Amino acid sequence: MTALRVGTRGSPLALRQAELVKARLEALPSTGRVEIVPIRTSGDRLAKVVLADFGGKGLFVKEIEEALLEGRVDLAVHSLKDLPATLPPGLVLAAFPPREDPRDVLLSRAGGGIAGLPTGAVVGTAVGVTGAAVKTTAKGAGMVVGAVVPGGGDKDER
Repeated sequence: MTALRVGTRGSPLALRQAELVKARLEALPSTGRVEIVPIRTSGDRLAKVVLADFGGKGLFVKEIEEALLEGRVDLAVHSLKDLPATLPPGLVLAAFPPREDPRDVLLSRAGGGIAGLPTGAVVGTAVGVTGAAVKTTAKGAGMVVGAVVPGGGDKDER
């Protein structure tokens, strides 16, 4: 019997998510063997740059979508936050595993969360909505954040 091929990015987080899906599939009596196929994406090749300057969300899925459409993989596991709003014809979002803890974390030398940041602090984030949330929360606490600077790379590199 041929293996069910699961396409995913090769980052540690993506591989871990794919392993969780693989385990759930293998627990089904009729699934058989499941193989994870790491796929290097444009976003992976541009990991050291500000991705919004090069096309944003689609950079992490283009090659995975192509592998699905060409039949090189049977399904794909990917973070929903990185998917573009429109999928190519022939692809669907078919399943969603239970969500893990979605909270962000702030690491600082000062401690005390956003309220503990000094006025004019510079905060780095790779996610625009996180930067907006930091500014809004700081403003609500009567603080001024000096800048929110974009970062990049996988979570294990930040």
